Amino acid sequence: MFQSGMSNKIVESKWPGIRDGFHGFHGLDATKVVGMTPSKIDLLTQGQNY
Repeated sequence: MFQSGMSNKIVESKWPGIRDGFHGFHGLDATKVVGMTPSKIDLLTQGQNY
C-alpha cells in the first residue's frame, strides 16, 4: 500500500471510493484517468462520485 502515514483503518474505509475513482484498477485503461476533467477530479476530492 502507499506509504503516506495514513492508518489502514482510514485507507480501508475510503478504498471503495478510491477504486471507483480510478475506474476499478483492474484492466485499468490509463486514458480514462488521464481524461478526467478538473470538475471530475474536484468531485472525487470532495468524496462524490460522478
